[in-house]
Amino acid sequence: MTKAANSRYFVRSPDGESIDGYDRSEAADLAAVRLGENAHVVDTLAPVYVPMIQRVVDGELQILGVGGWGADRLSLEQNLLQAIKRKQVAIVHAFFAKGADPGTRDERGKPAIIWAVASGRPEIVQFLLDKGADPTATDPEGVSALGLATERRETEIIGILEQARDDAPDQSDTTPAVAGRLSR
Repeated sequence: MTKAANSRYFVRSPDGESIDGYDRSEAADLAAVRLGENAHVVDTLAPVYVPMIQRVVDGELQILGVGGWGADRLSLEQNLLQAIKRKQVAIVHAFFAKGADPGTRDERGKPAIIWAVASGRPEIVQFLLDKGADPTATDPEGVSALGLATERRETEIIGILEQARDDAPDQSDTTPAVAGRLSR
């Protein structure tokens, strides 16, 4: 096992609670098989058309239908967005482990959290929020993640975003007068 940010291969535990980086595919494959059913191996530098993710099924690694998108040519943040768009939580987790920013935005200014809502995968939305994404972030047109989830009738995602918003520090009490009193 190596320092995650420098790793190519990542093994995600079956419960999704941990992820470890490896330099060699053989070591990652062995670690995943030892973890058991539903552990994943992600190749974060998979070239175009080469399988990027495998999952342990019946004690063996099975290739999932996600080919690389030329990850070796993109930034961590671009790769994170690609993983979100492809609805792959294990790959999202791997790029976060490499150091990608959960608050990143695409070239048009759309935040990762909005792409996560668009994916329709509640676990990706929750993962980004758990890693620090802003639940109130908006795109350049002013669309919020909650607004998009509401428009799409994504009830589970709406609940996740409302909870994150309610759990966020209250910014309404930080008017200049209140802020001045707090800093004294």
